[in-house]
Amino acid sequence: MILLICNPLVIIQARSELIAEGTIKAEIDSIFPLSQADKALEKSEARHGRRRISLNMTCI
Repeated sequence: MILLICNPLVIIQARSELIAEGTIKAEIDSIFPLSQADKALEKSEARHGRRRISLNMTCI
């Protein structure tokens, strides 16, 4: 059976649950503060590597 999900929020929640359970691993290449989002975008567009780039949006 193949289940197609079109709601992006449902997809994000499902992925988060799989990561929390340890079913899948999210390999993160870099973490940039939100103030450096432009640098994160440059790295993403350069397509160096296959891992994820994350923005840290921690509240102070």
